Amino acid sequence: MTPPQDMTFPSASNYPRHKEYYIPTADLHLLVRGTRFRIHSSFLEEASLYWKEQINKRSYGLRESKPLRVDESPKDFARFCWIFYNPRYDVYKTSPKQWVTVLRLATKWDCPDIRKFAISYIKSAELDAMKKIKIFKRYNVPESELLSLYVQLASRKRMLTREEFCVLDEEAKFSVTQAREMLLEAQARSFSESSDVSSSGSVSSGGISREEKSQILSDVFGWDESSDED
Repeated sequence: MTPPQDMTFPSASNYPRHKEYYIPTADLHLLVRGTRFRIHSSFLEEASLYWKEQINKRSYGLRESKPLRVDESPKDFARFCWIFYNPRYDVYKTSPKQWVTVLRLATKWDCPDIRKFAISYIKSAELDAMKKIKIFKRYNVPESELLSLYVQLASRKRMLTREEFCVLDEEAKFSVTQAREMLLEAQARSFSESSDVSSSGSVSSGGISREEKSQILSDVFGWDESSDED
């Protein structure tokens, strides 16, 4: 991981201040690709051992002429700061794209609590299951967090595309395919057992029960529906 670079900037005041996250009472000066941030170092130190080491081992960031330089988009860094300065500690509403930014930076800077926070919000976002899987794979999210997404893939009517197969690892491919086949077999069996030909010749089906579906998914994925928060 590349640490934030530091330099002396005699004319740092010539760079624009961030409209929201240049806080006059804060103690940490940062230059983020030409935009000045001034935030409270305690937030970063508490959230990240990486940032704690960067802040404590050098004199940069203590004054405006010697800021810590961060090679990140000011927009993305501001989104990361929002986690600390959000006025409603119990409400964090933003787009899935912004949560992915938070997840990326939390992963890069080793912020475990913020990372878990972002994962939770992305899981509950209105995104296709495969899009979530791609995001989680990119940022090395534990497989345990992907189980409910694999269940969604196995349960949907539409088959996996070639592109989707390429995203999944071998174990996930096998499990999703196995679960789909077992669900289809159970559906066909249920249809055969409960089909009823009406006087008009139409056929109706009772379908697979929720209990049987849950049992199949539990057998394949070790998944407990009651513990799923997605």
